[in-house]
Amino acid sequence: MPRLLRFGVLSSILVLLTSTLVVAADPGKITGTVTDAKDGKPLAFGSVLVMGTGLGGFVDENGKYTIQSVPPGTYTVKATMMGYTAESKENVEVKSNQVAEVNFQLKTTVVMEVEEVVVEAERPAVDTQKTQTARTVTPEDVQVRAINTVQEAIAAQAGVVLEEGQLHVRGGRAGETKFFVDGLQISDPFVGGNTVGVRRF
Repeated sequence: MPRLLRFGVLSSILVLLTSTLVVAADPGKITGTVTDAKDGKPLAFGSVLVMGTGLGGFVDENGKYTIQSVPPGTYTVKATMMGYTAESKENVEVKSNQVAEVNFQLKTTVVMEVEEVVVEAERPAVDTQKTQTARTVTPEDVQVRAINTVQEAIAAQAGVVLEEGQLHVRGGRAGETKFFVDGLQISDPFVGGNTVGVRRF
């Protein structure tokens, strides 16, 4: 009987110790406000992080935040927000079942003025790398000339004739002309001409 009694007492002590450890391991939380260091107004929609833990929270429209389920310990807490310099608070102690209040006053980021850099380049009159002939129709050309359609813009080029809605390039047949839009051929493989209608200018 004394041996059984001793065993029961030891079991009770172990249960009490285990319960004490479980209670001691309960997490705490960190809460506080984030304000502008200049005028003291709350800053909304920033973020606050507990460094090294992956825990954090967002700042609401009133400048307040709360980070739940933080294990007891000592941490560095960092607040960040676009347009403001990040601020860190070190040695923030979080105790079991208690709230640690950490407030931040962020300073606006100083924007350094950079001198304007102007890069100019001239387009060569003749591109020696091209083996084909190319002509460009600019918006100014369309405004100056009586051009209403894409076909009319093409027909205004040298060597191109528009006849009964068909384009003839350098004396060739209408079916011999290929049309491309953004690199994609839209020519009809049977009768020639373009297969996609193009809006007027």
